[in-house]
Amino acid sequence: MAGKQTIEETIRRALESQSPEMLKGLFKPSLSWDEMLELRERVSRITIEPQHYSPIFDWLWHPDPLIARAARIFVHFGGDQNLHIEIFTRLAQVVGREMPFVVSYDVGEKEFSVDLPGVPGWGVSHYGRDNPDTDRLLKALERIYANAHPTMIPPYFRT
Repeated sequence: MAGKQTIEETIRRALESQSPEMLKGLFKPSLSWDEMLELRERVSRITIEPQHYSPIFDWLWHPDPLIARAARIFVHFGGDQNLHIEIFTRLAQVVGREMPFVVSYDVGEKEFSVDLPGVPGWGVSHYGRDNPDTDRLLKALERIYANAHPTMIPPYFRT
């Protein structure tokens, strides 16, 4: 944690000042699994203002690999569904850049898994499609998966 600031305060200050360097200390490579889980719990409670979505998106490919990793973990751990929808909708439109997340799909379970190496992942099920926000996220994940696997698109994807 940076000084006496909480994780939440540090993230907010990094976003407000557009200083991604502040995130480096929060998401250092040496975090244990338990520390990752605690960090995920704390980050998942943060709501991000829409004006901060674009800088976060850009930081996913920051030239400093520690900042890119921090931004990826931050997005990955985020519990703000609007942030997820916005980021993954933008990622579905990305061409020619490394995808910052691994998006896989289990046809039998009708569920996406979104992963980062060494970081606890999360999933989204097609059974949650009745929820409008979940459906928007599913549409973005469908496009990302279809772009990565054009010969393996399930017939019910809306690509």
